[in-house]
Amino acid sequence: MTPETLKAWRARLSLGEAGMAAYLGVPVTTYRKWENGTRKPDAAPMRLFDVLQLIESKSGDLHTLMVYEATKAENRPVKARKPRAATQVPPTPAAPAVGPDSHVLAPIPWAHAAQALPDWMKSGA
Repeated sequence: MTPETLKAWRARLSLGEAGMAAYLGVPVTTYRKWENGTRKPDAAPMRLFDVLQLIESKSGDLHTLMVYEATKAENRPVKARKPRAATQVPPTPAAPAVGPDSHVLAPIPWAHAAQALPDWMKSGA
């Protein structure tokens, strides 16, 4: 399906881009890419187009209901998007429990590189 065919189909249904995307069940950005020609629909959306056009021609009541629902979706306010994973701050891990009942050993105070090793470890004896 060409971008011009998609535009004509959308105009025939009297839907905006958001409504047509809702009608097809795809994100608005995907539909826009199809319509402006920067992306082509794969096999599954192409089959969906065929099925929807068949419904349009054979079952007017069902098609009218589908277009009505798409129109309602078009008029719905757009929800704010979640920030992308790269901008999200990872949760701070909980400190390990240290105590007589825990299975975690307490950190060794001299194991950090910034601190000097004890003399008995330096001698190699």
